[in-house]
Amino acid sequence: PWWSRIWVYQESTAPTRHGRTVHCGPYTITFNELLVANKIIQHLAVSGSGFLDFPKQASLTGTFMDTYSELRRNYHENGKSDFLRMADLLPSLRGFKATDPRDKLYALIPTSLDGFDLLDVDYSLSVREVYTNAALSFMRHHRNLDVLGHCTKPEQNSQFELPSWVPNWTSDRAPAHFFKRELNVEITVPKNNDDVLEIVEKIGKLYNASSDSEYKLRVDDTLTNLFCKGFQFDVVEAVGDTNNESYH
Repeated sequence: PWWSRIWVYQESTAPTRHGRTVHCGPYTITFNELLVANKIIQHLAVSGSGFLDFPKQASLTGTFMDTYSELRRNYHENGKSDFLRMADLLPSLRGFKATDPRDKLYALIPTSLDGFDLLDVDYSLSVREVYTNAALSFMRHHRNLDVLGHCTKPEQNSQFELPSWVPNWTSDRAPAHFFKRELNVEITVPKNNDDVLEIVEKIGKLYNASSDSEYKLRVDDTLTNLFCKGFQFDVVEAVGDTNNESYH
């Protein structure tokens, strides 16, 4: 169960001076070696050889840890990152569990680039208040409505009710990812005048119908209703059946 907890992300990806060591009874192993072992096991599990029946979540957990450990190392070396904002981490890591639903957000504050600017840790607030305040903070800080792309249909067995415009980060129903990674090619010229082709991976949006237009919104005093200003550009006359395919 340790591998499925949201706090594990922080423990496993935070850089340490002397490396990370995993202890299990009398045995120890470096965390980097453990991640290599995870890659081998995951490859065997998905190779179709029938060698292992490996739980999907367990295999993905190691992949997330490996990926974000590398991203954080790159950030500490380069001083910038397009992948470590709170808005990037939350949808990617929403499958991890937390005993306290508020920790789905709070656990990511120290490991995100803008967490301390967006949220204050306050356990006196209810889950509804924390999630609602976070959604508003994302919209106002980034000056867009992108967070709405992470909302899901209400679940009957949900422990709490949220406004429809507030993402439920405890939901197992993850919507189609709102962002995509795209490769942009840039050419740099070092001091020795030799042209070097550098490929830089950046975040792009799957949808950008509003272009760079500024968001306009307000909420009522109860933080229940969100009012947005927009414009009508077309009308849907009919909706057909889907073939369950996703186009990106």
